[in-house]
Amino acid sequence: VFLYEKLVLKYGHRPDIAVIQAGEHGLDVRTTRRGVCIVFEALFRLHPVESLEVGAGEELRGVARVDFVRKTASMTFSKPRPSTR
Repeated sequence: VFLYEKLVLKYGHRPDIAVIQAGEHGLDVRTTRRGVCIVFEALFRLHPVESLEVGAGEELRGVARVDFVRKTASMTFSKPRPSTR
């Protein structure tokens, strides 16, 4: 939900698109001798509001990472690219 809300804030000024979750999510818990790092990935679509076509628009991937060893949290998004679905 956090990544979705960040995208809505970023693209909310554009009335021609809607941010939707594309259904693919992943959670990776990585453990080392030093500690734990959690990585959450989600796929989103910038969907044209006037299109009824499934898979229309551009896709982008969001990643949130919480590193308990370094005590840091970060978030990144890929550049939007044409949908492949």
